[in-house]
Amino acid sequence: MHVQGRVGAVCLQRLQAVGYYRLSGYFYPFRRTATLNGKRIKLNIFLTGARLKTVWNYYLFDRRLRFLIMDAIERVEIAFRVCVAYEWAKPSGISNPQSLKGEFCQEVPQQAASRPSEAVPGKL
Repeated sequence: MHVQGRVGAVCLQRLQAVGYYRLSGYFYPFRRTATLNGKRIKLNIFLTGARLKTVWNYYLFDRRLRFLIMDAIERVEIAFRVCVAYEWAKPSGISNPQSLKGEFCQEVPQQAASRPSEAVPGKL
């Protein structure tokens, strides 16, 4: 894979931003193979027509997919935590507003709610 000129500068920026090691897994399908002692091995020679732009697009796709999956996992995790906390709270009566002490259920004055730094001294 040869890069030079303006394209080479873009390639260098991407490699510096992400790192060769992270991108190297995406290079794998573009490497030539050979047979040695009956085993197929990947060579450090790229297939004709291999482009860093294609490798970069694979990386971006994988990155976006990873973010989507992590977002979905986080939503499931939070929903699960809420369910577990609610179930654990049932026996103690915490989930019943009638069981809470009066001081806990007092309304927060509107001024304090709009200015948190004054509501809690020493906190922003």
